[in-house]
Order: sequence, then structure tokens, then C-alpha cells
Amino acid sequence: MQAFIEAHKEQIAPPLVEEMLKAPDMRYASVVLGQNVRAFRNVWRVDDVVKVMHEPETVEQINKLKIIIDSSKKILSKELGRELSTEEYLSEYAALLGQQAGTLIENRINQGALINHKQDITLAAEICDVDSAYQLNDGFFSSEKFFAKVDPEHKWTTEEDKAYIQKIVDRQVFLIAAHFKTVVDAASKVEGRAMNMEEITKKYVAAFIEKLSAEQKARLKQEFLKSPEMANVEAIAGADRLTKKNLEDSQELFDLISSKLLERL
Repeated sequence: MQAFIEAHKEQIAPPLVEEMLKAPDMRYASVVLGQNVRAFRNVWRVDDVVKVMHEPETVEQINKLKIIIDSSKKILSKELGRELSTEEYLSEYAALLGQQAGTLIENRINQGALINHKQDITLAAEICDVDSAYQLNDGFFSSEKFFAKVDPEHKWTTEEDKAYIQKIVDRQVFLIAAHFKTVVDAASKVEGRAMNMEEITKKYVAAFIEKLSAEQKARLKQEFLKSPEMANVEAIAGADRLTKKNLEDSQELFDLISSKLLERL
């Protein structure tokens, strides 16, 4: 990190170079891994919004949320080359997340850490921290990673186990959507009016479906028809307290996504 800063010091004001090199984070090796410096377009993660939303409802809380939403709008506006309103930002954000969800599910990849917190997605719709990710490819069901999820001691597998792991991957369409709901709720608080969740969800679902092959569309349709519990928060969370808390206000959204998906599929 020190070498990187020094190599680019001509682009940085000299007092800032000195401050950066003396920063406490420079003492930690983890800075190189991006744990202290977030190398993304947007440093704000959805979890930052969650924390502010849990603060007392004061002018200070609104101002904090406004800073997060406004700075995130500017980043996406610059990328798209046009000034976005709050509604446009939320729609574009949801569409980007829909594309991400579609890419993961089309390629049978589980990010692995979306279920009980919201710290792995930025407000530029970047999915981070994929160190727990795995892909359901031909070798996965005979791999140590699969056995560790099912029965690490006896190493037995059944078709039910395999179906359960497949369901975990598919449910990411709901877990990722729970992130944009938090941002929509925050924007509604800042604007002092409710944003149109149904229209934003339509954008999410449309972008999701665009990333799916005909094969995945047919498979998902059958999966949703035969598994009514796919979108059920209690079924997703099971006994996990953190997941229940993370998804406690998401059932209405999940039902809406499930309905829109079946319409489109």
C-alpha cells in the first residue's frame, strides 16, 4: 500500500500524501486485502443505511441518510451520463441488482453471505466479499465444500440435499432484493413520501429475467410452481435469529417478486 501511494503521489496534494502514510490503517496488513480501504465505486454499503435507519428519528438521522443517497445518486448519474432524480436512481439501482441476481443464478453461483446481513452490497449495486462463494458445477456435489454444508462427519448425500442447495442459490433473487428495499425505505424517509415500490420491483424483475437463458427460465418456473415456500421468510430464515431480523419486513416484497416472476416466466 505504501508503494502504491508513493507511485501515485504526483496526483495527490503533498499534505495528503503525508497524512495517508501516517494513517493508523497503514499498520495493518489487512489494508492490502481491501478490508480497510474499499476499492469500489461507492464506499457506502446497504448495511451503512441499515445502521442509520435504526438511529432515533431526528434531523441528524435524515441528514445522514441524505448524504448517503445524494452521493450515491451522483456516482450513478456520472456513470450513466445524466442527472438522476431519486426515483430514477432507485430504479437504476434495482435494475443493476436484478442483473447481478440474474448473473449469479444463471451461472449457479452462491455469493454465500447475503442471508443475515446487508454489508456485502454497495449503493452502486456492487456485490462484494465473495470469499464464501461457490458454483454448483459438475464437481460441486462430490466436493468437500458440499459435504461440509450437508453432513461433514458421515458424508452422505441425497437428492433432497442437492435440491436444498439449488434452492439456496435461487433464493438469492429475494435476498438481493431485500437490499434495494432498505435503500428505497431510506430514500422515502429523506424525501418525506413513499417511493413506488411496485414499479421499482418491476425494473428489478425485468433486469433479472434478461440475464437468464431459456433453460434457466423454464427451470425456475417449475421450481416456483412446485415450491410455494420459495419466497417465505420463515422458510428462508429457519431458526437463524440474525436472518429473521435481517428479513423481518421483507415478506410483502418477496411475495411481489414471486408474483411478478411467475407472470414473466
